[in-house]
Amino acid sequence: ADVSLKVSSGEICSVIGPNGAGKTTLFNMISGVLRPSGGRISFDGIDLATISPWKFAAVGIGRTFQNLALFKHGTVVENILTGRHTHLRSTVLDAVVFFGRTRKEEIAARQRVEHIIEFLEIEHIRDAVVGTLSYGQQKRVELA
Repeated sequence: ADVSLKVSSGEICSVIGPNGAGKTTLFNMISGVLRPSGGRISFDGIDLATISPWKFAAVGIGRTFQNLALFKHGTVVENILTGRHTHLRSTVLDAVVFFGRTRKEEIAARQRVEHIIEFLEIEHIRDAVVGTLSYGQQKRVELA
């Protein structure tokens, strides 16, 4: 009740508290699973109550859970590229032909993945099969 939280760009913040304190409810509201009964939640100047929950990834909001959601037989790069698909605009037909916009989007996505890998300092595992990694390394991949 009466939560007030501000996280600045580039800042890392954690929410801690005992069972029943409302941490999950807070994250459910931030990620669009629940609507707040009062007040407002905004991200990067956008009032989150005005967008559909399935569009949250497009504005830059993602969420991880304790259980991993990765493609265990894919590489680190392949898993991160999968997460970039929400940013692609090419159609299935464009992908079959693979030129023009599709090719440019693929190149840009791969460049972004390399930046993410560098930021998370996981260069040494970039080509590893995710299922062979430790839980901590898999969490980094999922975060990516």
